[in-house]
Amino acid sequence: MQNSSEEKSSIEQLKKELYAKNSNIEGHPAPELTPGYVDVPSDWKHKTLDDAFAPPEKVKKYHPALIGILIASVLFFVGASLFAYYIFSRGENVVSSENVNIEIAGPSSVSAGEALPVEIVISNSNSVSIDNVILRVEYPDGTRKASNTSAGTSREEWNLGTLDPNVSLRKKLDAVIYGEEGSQVGLVVNVEYKVRGSSATFSKKKDVSLVLSSSPVSVTVDMPKEISSGEPVEAKVTVVSNSTATMSNVLLKVDYGFGFVFKGSIPNPLNGNNLWTIGNLAPGERRIITIQGELKGENGDSRAFRFAVGPASKTNDHLIDTPLVTIIETVSIAKSLFNLGLDLGAQVGNVASTNAGDKVRVGVSWANNLPVRLSNLEIKAVLFGPFERTSVSSNDGFYKSSENSVVWNKDNSPELLSAEPGASGDFEMGIASLEQDALLALGEGQEVKIKLVATGIQTSDPTLPQEISSTIEGSIRMNTRLNFSAKSLYSTGAFKNSGAIPPQADKITTYTIVWTLTNDLNKVSDASVTAILPQNVNWTGMTGPANENISYDPATRKILWRIGQVSAGTGLKNLPRIVSFQVALEPSLTQVGSAPVLVEQMSLLGKDSWSGLKISDSIDFVTTLIENDPMYQKDFEKVR
Repeated sequence: MQNSSEEKSSIEQLKKELYAKNSNIEGHPAPELTPGYVDVPSDWKHKTLDDAFAPPEKVKKYHPALIGILIASVLFFVGASLFAYYIFSRGENVVSSENVNIEIAGPSSVSAGEALPVEIVISNSNSVSIDNVILRVEYPDGTRKASNTSAGTSREEWNLGTLDPNVSLRKKLDAVIYGEEGSQVGLVVNVEYKVRGSSATFSKKKDVSLVLSSSPVSVTVDMPKEISSGEPVEAKVTVVSNSTATMSNVLLKVDYGFGFVFKGSIPNPLNGNNLWTIGNLAPGERRIITIQGELKGENGDSRAFRFAVGPASKTNDHLIDTPLVTIIETVSIAKSLFNLGLDLGAQVGNVASTNAGDKVRVGVSWANNLPVRLSNLEIKAVLFGPFERTSVSSNDGFYKSSENSVVWNKDNSPELLSAEPGASGDFEMGIASLEQDALLALGEGQEVKIKLVATGIQTSDPTLPQEISSTIEGSIRMNTRLNFSAKSLYSTGAFKNSGAIPPQADKITTYTIVWTLTNDLNKVSDASVTAILPQNVNWTGMTGPANENISYDPATRKILWRIGQVSAGTGLKNLPRIVSFQVALEPSLTQVGSAPVLVEQMSLLGKDSWSGLKISDSIDFVTTLIENDPMYQKDFEKVR
């Protein structure tokens, strides 16, 4: 309080002196003020007046070089932004995978086993080129090349090089896809490419789905739906090609139901007892495989048989690569009331084969499996097909020619009047087919069919039907005749020969050997001829025609003619199969006066595709006896 009074008195005194008339107050020089900016805040943040009027910090001065760098950076950023905007706004020199297009030219539904009617179209919608373009197509398992159906393929690849802007390229697929009708298969299409100025590889992928609208083969299975336990069962599998191209190396595989006992088949299995080779199937060609066996089981049981057809695997010709058709047949087992048997002397089951005109013995057997007596039994053998009606005979049966049947009943076989439980019996008959000429007029694949029907009456057991019946069938197929002949020529034939006729000791004479093959009723498969050249006969290498496959092995001196398939009617309805080759004979002094052998040990093998008969024929030798040559004279065959 005291200080405040003193300050107030000083001010009052100064005020009087200031306003006095003769004031003598001397001026004081103004103090020098520090130049600078004082930042006056808008609020009272300072704790004291000293803080408020404290001198500001010194402003930092920037180096001119730093300022230049800052300005340059700003200009670069602005320039780059403008350039990027220009480029993106015009869309130039930008490569995008969205502008690399993959299109599928073709239907979404294709036929299995046919060449894919599909093309892949690759187009570049970018404004610049793309380089090192590679197109790859990946196929499903089991795919084969359309250009060679025996060769499998898993993918195709094309190096397309450079693809300029707005340019498209088309590639047709070389593929045949196999699978079951109605199934769906997938392709994967992938395009790889590079951009100029970059080492990176870019790619685009597209998945393609196709539906198989049809199968290249159709398969039918003819087998009974119901049999008695222990009775013979036969399955006839027919495979027909629906393809427009030849299918190669086709297989049939059968998975049998439990209780089935394999007895045999026509043709024989390729491996084990459930795999057959159908081989190559030409368009529209048909193959039949007949399988016989017995099926055992309990009354009421069912057994499933699975039949699958498809091409052989590329890596294992005993496996189906991709099934084309799968069929499941179910057979029910019923109680055997009356057992009926048919004996044709067959190689397999109830299918036999015979030559045209030959008589075949047919055995018939029966047995009462019921626990009760049967009465008024009758067994009838009904005959169908190209048989000679006057050839039918039976010692104990009656041949009713108006019905083409042989009947056994109580009138000619008293044991059929009444048959106690467990009773059995046997009968016999004979039958012959028509002669060869008549069969030729009927065409390929002829057979005589026999249907046995047995009936009887029981009245003792009300739980059983009153009339008991049983049926069984068999067939006798006609064999083809594959004829093979051989001859030697000198002045005529496919080649010009040289040397002396008659041949002279220690001098070379060449001859033409001609082999001829004819075939009548049925197609023959896997046919071949082998032969041996004697020690003093050499192979000249001259063969013909060019379409026949004939070769010689000098190590074994063996000639091999790979004939393959021989059509029915070869040499009868069309030209025979003929092959010629030339040999050179150098007779020895020990052969003077004889006709030396030119070719020996000629052996023909083949298989009747219809009857299953294995065909074989042989010719011991062909000599210098050129009796079919127009220049032949007596003793021209003898060495001088």
